[in-house]
Amino acid sequence: MNNNICNCSFKKLPEDNFKMIIKKMEEIKHKLALTHSIALSLVKKTLLLFGLAALLIFNHKNPEINLIIFASITLIFNLAVFSTSPWFIDLSQQWFYQTRWISLSELTNLSPETAELIKQICLAKNIKKLRLGIINNSIPSALIYGSLPNSARLVVSKGLFTHLNEKEASNADVPKIGHIVH
Repeated sequence: MNNNICNCSFKKLPEDNFKMIIKKMEEIKHKLALTHSIALSLVKKTLLLFGLAALLIFNHKNPEINLIIFASITLIFNLAVFSTSPWFIDLSQQWFYQTRWISLSELTNLSPETAELIKQICLAKNIKKLRLGIINNSIPSALIYGSLPNSARLVVSKGLFTHLNEKEASNADVPKIGHIVH
């Protein structure tokens, strides 16, 4: 009986790979704790600012003006976050995973089928600039992020090409690229 439900051809990882993964997780544990603390601090400060804004808006003789001011500040802040978030994620990718940015030709050396699929989708959907990154990690994974299609980044791990055959590796990237378009 075949217990392989998805009919994927994963190669069995050696015991050393699991030890390496555990060691890597230990190395980044403090970075994750710091990031978590910063995120929680920002959320708490945002809630505090909303409370203060509500007090200033409704405890003022002319609340409409304060509402317009705070709405404008919120809009400007959200636009700034929207436009800069890919670069902040780039920094965190570099910090946590030592992401190395590669060209499409370098991806072709790793997986010609994946590179060709990415090239076809980008041409068909008029995506002029897709930034490609690779993580030196044996776990097969891929992620995509970015605010707009032409600021999108596709980051894959080396494990995607090591533990999956070429068709499976390219099929793992295609749904991620679909997120760019939609």
